[in-house]
Amino acid sequence: MPRSKLPPVNAKPSGAPDKPVAPVGTHPRKLADAVVAAQPVKAVVVKAPMSAPPAVRQAASAARAAATRAQPRPKAVPKPKPKPAAQPVPLTVASTPVVAKPRAVRKAKAPGAAAATVAPPAQITAEHGAASEPAPTAVVGDKPAEPAGLQPLLALGVAEGLFVIVAAGASFEPVRAFARYEPEPLPRFTGDGGYFDAQPTPAGPVVYTGFVPWPGVPAGALQLGCITASARKPLLDVNSVALADLQPPALAALLARFGRVLLPAVLAALPADHALCTVLKPVQRPAAAVKTTQRCHFDGVIDGLAHGWVHDPAQPGKAFLVEVLHQGDVVARGMADLYRDDLQRNGIGDGCHHFRLNLSYTLFDGQPHALSVRAAELGAAGLCPPVTCTLDASQPAHLDAIPRAQTVALALQLARRSAAAKGEGEQAVLAGFEQSCLQQETWLLEEARAGFLRLAETLGANALCHCKLAETWLLDHQLGRAMECYSAAVQCDPQLPWAHLGLGNVLRMQGQPLAAQQAYRAALACAPHLVQAERRLASVRVDASVASAAQLVQAGDTAAAMALLRAVVFEQPEHEAACNGLDVLLRGQQPATLLGDGRSPGPAAQADRARRLLDAMLDEAEQRLAQSAATP
Repeated sequence: MPRSKLPPVNAKPSGAPDKPVAPVGTHPRKLADAVVAAQPVKAVVVKAPMSAPPAVRQAASAARAAATRAQPRPKAVPKPKPKPAAQPVPLTVASTPVVAKPRAVRKAKAPGAAAATVAPPAQITAEHGAASEPAPTAVVGDKPAEPAGLQPLLALGVAEGLFVIVAAGASFEPVRAFARYEPEPLPRFTGDGGYFDAQPTPAGPVVYTGFVPWPGVPAGALQLGCITASARKPLLDVNSVALADLQPPALAALLARFGRVLLPAVLAALPADHALCTVLKPVQRPAAAVKTTQRCHFDGVIDGLAHGWVHDPAQPGKAFLVEVLHQGDVVARGMADLYRDDLQRNGIGDGCHHFRLNLSYTLFDGQPHALSVRAAELGAAGLCPPVTCTLDASQPAHLDAIPRAQTVALALQLARRSAAAKGEGEQAVLAGFEQSCLQQETWLLEEARAGFLRLAETLGANALCHCKLAETWLLDHQLGRAMECYSAAVQCDPQLPWAHLGLGNVLRMQGQPLAAQQAYRAALACAPHLVQAERRLASVRVDASVASAAQLVQAGDTAAAMALLRAVVFEQPEHEAACNGLDVLLRGQQPATLLGDGRSPGPAAQADRARRLLDAMLDEAEQRLAQSAATP
């Protein structure tokens, strides 16, 4: 076929729109370029039949190659990078990094599993293990923001409970204990009977170390309670991680930083064969030489006295000051300088290293208490493991003393208002109150009185010192002196409920129930929820009713007196004075003999008395039934 008769490449089909087509006979490469320009890029089809001349097939092949070059290349899709393997999550402990396994911060342990928490100054989130700011601390009730200057450093959980190390600024109110916070069914603090210690640092902050009994403490976010010197109860948020999940390097770094602070608490709260005690031993190797030369032992409580011994072979002639602790509070203090022959026989110096200390009367309530002993000069080696003991309920029933924590809180208010206290220092004033309160609780009454008098000279006349002096006189059964001090306290501060409460106790002991009743009501007017005042008011009600009946009889209102006594006997038939007074009125005797003549009646007289009282009780019952039926 002549070249002019060749059909055009990709000829237009019937009905198709016109498209420019390169003329036949051009160079194959030019022909291919023309075809590409005439067709959409994605629809180029350049294909010559097998019967076409070689030149045509060559032009079609060149057109296909040109079309391929003209198409835009798709962007390369980057391959997904492989996810890195799970890396241990760094836990920040002050300036020392501590590493924990990732799963330790992703899920909580089952009940009964050990747990550990490291939360300074950033905390670990439970889901991702990322560092975040500590959650704000709340207070039971109002729930304000976290108290300034309170920073958790470490919370280490074991199966028995939770160890806590917290730093507080010098301006923050002293903390007395840590406890477990339970919001349901009602907000409350529990488990505050563990170890507690406070150590000031040269830089100013105070480091608090505590152990909160909490079997099976869970991992994750927890809320702990802080009991302060003024009985405030702020909450502290910590984030818990399982101790068993800490890798050996992480645990070693943690103990290297906190081991010396943590060791006394661990020894006091856990048995010697506990795993944590075993782990702490390598951390304390630098102090091993000192530890082996310092020894102490807490024998326990015998006849209400704390017994034991403290001896340092490096200082064989030195007698150490010993303190007995309960929930972080000192409940006994004295010197270990008494002689015991068995100590000398066993090579414990010359035997003059025994202590025998009076314990605070607050412990004598019939409840078990965990007590530990420390010799502060010896550090960790001077700390004895706790001993649990139950002391017979023998607290002074006639005394309602201001609790030591509340005494310190009131003293702090006085010190801040007193210019003289500012010169001497608030901490010195608080320490003086704590020392005098301890002396009072351990029956060193003369020393306690001397201390309160010195504080009164420093702070000036105040109701708090008058009340504490009155308490020492009341413990000595010096009712006259106690009355003078309580009356002075009421004059100094009529709004102090403890002054009215103590005054009521003295009046009750002096046989003045009506005056005591008025004093108890005055105490409740100052503090409506003061439990001690409510209890005392209820206990004096019957005696006050009998005294009121006697006054009514003297005023000539015998019927009102009989109605009052009949109501009292109906509610408390065992009250002897009320029964005697009612019987006197039923027999129609003279008012002077209302309270009885003290003589025991014979059998016949006793039978007549019982019949009269029974008839009076039946009349009272019928009267109350009638009143109940008449009431809609």
